[in-house]
Amino acid sequence: MLLNFAVTTSDGERRLATLSQMVWPQDFRNVTLVDDGIPTRNVTVEPGDEETMTVKEWTPGNVTVYVVEDVGNDETHEQTEIEACTRRDQVHTLTLEERGSGGSSLCAPRFGWLIA
Repeated sequence: MLLNFAVTTSDGERRLATLSQMVWPQDFRNVTLVDDGIPTRNVTVEPGDEETMTVKEWTPGNVTVYVVEDVGNDETHEQTEIEACTRRDQVHTLTLEERGSGGSSLCAPRFGWLIA
């Protein structure tokens, strides 16, 4: 929750905000992670499109943070989702809709063990 983001406030001031401040949208725009050494990816999804991405830099213990911005509305911060899992093979789904968004995550390996 201590990750640092550069944000633009509603009055145009550029300042830092922590991840804990990003949990609830606060009229931030142009959100950018500023901590060094943390891999980031930017994906733009048009209405009606679907995007799939594989993250290979992840290691057990890492957290995945989704910052959702409305690019058509001056990059207004809409939502932040935090996914934590200690297993490598994870599946996250984030669905964006006009009236909000939803998501799911599967924190499980791709294979199982049967001990008899």
